[in-house]
Amino acid sequence: MLLLAFQGAGFAESMPVPEALEAGKAFGNDGRQQSQDLTVNQSADTVPGYQGTDVPETQYADNPMAIEDTARSQVNQNETGAFISESATSRPQFQFDKENDPLFTRSAAIEENPQSVAGNITGEFSGCQSSTITTPPQYSEETCVEWRESQQYTCQETLQLSCNRPIECDAGGILMGSLNTDMQWNYTYPTLTLGANADNIWSGYCAVFDRQTTFTIEDINKVKEFTLIQAGFDDWIKIEVNGNPVYIGPYGGDRLEVVDTVLFSGFSIKQVQYGPSNYGGCELSTSWNQALDIDIKPFLQTGINTIDMRVVVAGGGEGWMKFRATQYCDCEWSETWSNDCGALETQLANGICAQPTRTCLEPAETRLIDGIEVYRDCWRYEKNYECAAPSTTEEDYCAELRNRGCTQIGSRCTGTLANNLCESYEQTYQCETSAGTSQEIMDCSGQTMCMDGGCFDTSYEPSQDFGVAAANLGAISDAAADFDVDANIIFRGDDLRCSKAILGFSNCCKLDGWGQDIGLDQCSSNEQRLALARQASLCHYVGSYCSNKTIFGCTSRKETHCCFKSKLARIIQEQGRTQLGMGWGSAKNPQCDGLTIEQLQSLDFSQIDFSEFYADAFDKANGPSSGELQGLIENYIQQSLP
Repeated sequence: MLLLAFQGAGFAESMPVPEALEAGKAFGNDGRQQSQDLTVNQSADTVPGYQGTDVPETQYADNPMAIEDTARSQVNQNETGAFISESATSRPQFQFDKENDPLFTRSAAIEENPQSVAGNITGEFSGCQSSTITTPPQYSEETCVEWRESQQYTCQETLQLSCNRPIECDAGGILMGSLNTDMQWNYTYPTLTLGANADNIWSGYCAVFDRQTTFTIEDINKVKEFTLIQAGFDDWIKIEVNGNPVYIGPYGGDRLEVVDTVLFSGFSIKQVQYGPSNYGGCELSTSWNQALDIDIKPFLQTGINTIDMRVVVAGGGEGWMKFRATQYCDCEWSETWSNDCGALETQLANGICAQPTRTCLEPAETRLIDGIEVYRDCWRYEKNYECAAPSTTEEDYCAELRNRGCTQIGSRCTGTLANNLCESYEQTYQCETSAGTSQEIMDCSGQTMCMDGGCFDTSYEPSQDFGVAAANLGAISDAAADFDVDANIIFRGDDLRCSKAILGFSNCCKLDGWGQDIGLDQCSSNEQRLALARQASLCHYVGSYCSNKTIFGCTSRKETHCCFKSKLARIIQEQGRTQLGMGWGSAKNPQCDGLTIEQLQSLDFSQIDFSEFYADAFDKANGPSSGELQGLIENYIQQSLP
């Protein structure tokens, strides 16, 4: 301030104020033009005093300490050095009264109340207007997770087989062409009749009539039923199957024989013996019709079988027998699964439950059904359903964000069940990080006042060169640092993840509160690294997933981010992948790969918005337009690639 006061006093004494004003304006305009020329004229000849690279002073590059010795030896020989050396001992001595000298009192007054001077200056100019400059509040975006708890349900399915047989195959297992008998027979499903059901077809006194039927059974296991259900006779009957007595009537017994019984010397009679000591007369004077239920299947066999019938008649008589004979025919199997899964299947159809998994409870085996051996891989299953709860649950951090005054601005489904029912949501909140401000200023439209009341325009067009140069240098630095020469890829990202304990206090995905909140001291170094990268806007959010699922549901979730070395890398990756149709993978398996040379060259950089890239660096300077910056970055990257 003292130097300016001295310079101002000397100048005023040597030149009138109007001339000094014009001289100052000319000097300023000339300096501005020269500075503009320097930004476009890069020739070394424009640098004052430049003498090339082959000068004697290059000797000091290898011996820097020699420059001090040379400087001391040249003090008296150099005009400037000699002047300073001599003036140090011969310059006039001045004494200043710091308390009363106007030079000091004036500067002190300005320092204490600058408005008293500035007010006098601006007060003579009526072109200034008061205006209010507002700075908008700053926001950050934070996310939390809301999800549907999954619930496990089980039910069972049991295989039911039914055999559909044609009636014509039923013949009690008998090959009908093999049946041979000496009496009348008939088979009408399911009854096989042997003998004539008629009265007194035979006659005699204690006469014995033996009849025999043979037939072949192909497979005794195919015989479902072979039962003696009726016997008609007059007077006595015996029925044998393969030599085994199955019925003797009418009184039972174990034999049927006609024997002579001696009553006294020279006189005997014929009798029927049906047991060891059981006898009866040949004539019973009855036509018997006995309903029976005698299973003869145990006496049958695969192959040839014989049924013998003996009838004893006194006077007139008859004999016949009926069997119920069925067999297991070759089947057309009808399969049904009986289950108790009806309600769960309805929820599955409505998309509330996921497709179930099945576990076999009764595994592969052969079973005998209706006399047929049947094999199936599994006879009984247990089905396990995972179903979504009807309502959703949110992590505690969602409520914390709302309590902080954050506003929800988005909701994204990050996982679905069948029928597109959303299982989990990523909820996005906008949170204020700094309040907006307002400031009242005097806007004089770029003009200022001279001390004598005259004014002149000092407005100017800010130079664009700084913004362009800064953006170009930033692009060069970021691209060079991110290019992998060996793999020929650029802007590779890192897969970084953070965890949230749903049922606890730890939330390592928070953007604020590090070092203060409970639980954050348990976050890993990678989670801390992720937080710093997110605060620097270097990361792209991929998604979240349940990292620890228990019987109580999801107890911990993880967020996945692809983080890059610079904002430029993130911007090109985010907007470039959209052009290339590339996704980011899933939260569990993210794709943070870099871009290949071919992919980068195929991008339309005119469609990429780089304004975020230079916004931080040029907050108070006029940066280049989006088109100019896009061209600079594209040109540099293309030139840097092999």
